[in-house]
Parts: sequence; C-alpha cells; structure tokens
Amino acid sequence: MPAVHYRWQQDGAAGREEIHASFSADAPRWQGKSHMEQAGAVLAYKIETDAAGVFSHAVLTLAEPARRTMTIERHADGEWLIDGESRPEFSAGTDIDVMDSDFTAVITVDAHGFVLDYPGVLRLD
Repeated sequence: MPAVHYRWQQDGAAGREEIHASFSADAPRWQGKSHMEQAGAVLAYKIETDAAGVFSHAVLTLAEPARRTMTIERHADGEWLIDGESRPEFSAGTDIDVMDSDFTAVITVDAHGFVLDYPGVLRLD
C-alpha cells in the first residue's frame, strides 16, 4: 500500500497542517492534524473515501482547547449521518471541507491530488 506524507505551513500565520495518506485498491485513507496556533486549537482528523475517491467516513477531533469529537458518514445512497443522526439536508453533498473556508484560488496539486501551493493560505513545508 503506497503512502505519502505532507506538511504545510500557513501563509501569514503561525499554523501548520500535516497529513499522512495511504492508498489501497479498496479505499484511500487520510490521517492528519491542523494546528491553528493563533486560536490555540488542534484539529485531528481521519478521512476515508471509497475506491473512486468519494467521501464516506470521517472522525474529527478538536484536541485543544477543549476535547470534542464528531463522526461524519456518507452512505452510497446519499444519506449523511453526523454522530449517528440522519441529516437529510446534506443529501446533495458529496464531500466535506475541514477548513470551513470560502476562499478560492488557483492551486497546484501533485499526482495524488494533494495541494502543493495554495496562495495566501498554505504552502508546502
């Protein structure tokens, strides 16, 4: 199972993000941490997709300043569950955004689809 590891620094802020991804025939898996140092927050996440790269499962843990965990699932039929509760209002969605950002830019990605340069947000360390 091939694997890659990346580390990014935030542009203009004291923060970083790390991710480890492993790829197999059945489904890619991502595990990472975002350190938002200005806010004093650390977000750890594990994300899984199906073999086609469509989001299926995530566990997000806000480790600091107060520990909280959220589980998000998307079934093949389009049903979304958040912490085990059905959320039909998300049925049209296919992916999640752990950054919660509406920022847009032209980005550079590698062969795995990982961002190498996200102007004004992140840069590969």
